[in-house]
Amino acid sequence: MTVPITGASADNEIMERLREMEVHNSGYEGPTGMVGILHDACQRVSLSSATLWAAAPHYLAATPNIKVTAALLTYLNQFLSFGLDLHEIQSDAVRFEEQVSALVAKDPEAREYVRRLEEQVANGDDDDDEDEDDDELDLTADPDRAPSSGPLPSADSLIRDVEALLREQRGNGQEQDSDEQDEHKESE
Repeated sequence: MTVPITGASADNEIMERLREMEVHNSGYEGPTGMVGILHDACQRVSLSSATLWAAAPHYLAATPNIKVTAALLTYLNQFLSFGLDLHEIQSDAVRFEEQVSALVAKDPEAREYVRRLEEQVANGDDDDDEDEDDDELDLTADPDRAPSSGPLPSADSLIRDVEALLREQRGNGQEQDSDEQDEHKESE
């Protein structure tokens, strides 16, 4: 599933460029925050500005989410014509999605929950509050035990599990972190 990107700008030319990249206006009309203050400050000094948002499923909304990061960087790279090679982060995003999908696939309740969310998004209905039992899904179920109807772990917990899996894979010969490389150099 692709990461939905929305954007906003008071500059019509920027909004047109964003639309050409299939970035849609968010339509948000609620309270403003720091981004609104920055847009206003830019506008006061005739400086164009834009904002991009990337959406992540609420059960994976904790940061960092490599898939969301890759999507934002891809759009920024294109919009600002940086010419960056984003192959590595895009590959990481694909692996992240595969790992999350594998975690979800191991739990029938989680599978059904994600299917319903995807169906709601496809139908343009992103209100998933109608079924309060949705918050009781365990997306990190152990594949060796029966599915649980226990509480849904926090997004932070799920991300930590995925990050641990990524670290484990790196530890299995894919890539050493700088501390490990330094230790290796010292032992030579």
